[in-house]
Amino acid sequence: GCRARLPGEAEWELAVRAGAPGPWAGQAAEGLVHAGSAAGHQAADSGPLNALGLAHGLGNVWEWCRDGYGPPPAGALAVDPPVAAGERGVARGGSYADPLAACRAANRVALDPATRSPCLGFRLVVEE
Repeated sequence: GCRARLPGEAEWELAVRAGAPGPWAGQAAEGLVHAGSAAGHQAADSGPLNALGLAHGLGNVWEWCRDGYGPPPAGALAVDPPVAAGERGVARGGSYADPLAACRAANRVALDPATRSPCLGFRLVVEE
């Protein structure tokens, strides 16, 4: 009975950053799951939590967003930008197979929506 959806890019970034500046968005670099730090992905509810109670927002696995891939919005991060037109989807955050430098809040990649990988996952926004 609940409604769930993928987050937009802006929602995803705001949740991961949780108000913190910097590339690792309030998560200590040593808490990130990335190449050289762990073998394989980790459970989404394990690890250090950010100020909003989310773990592994960066590193661990790339996370799908609902937006199509296009140029990022100019200026400050929008709270609810329009969905970008495009054939490719957007994943954010880096994965356990990437170096630490790739595991950051602003990192985004364009992927074919049919892409499947152990380095790719998602979180859902549950609407009440």
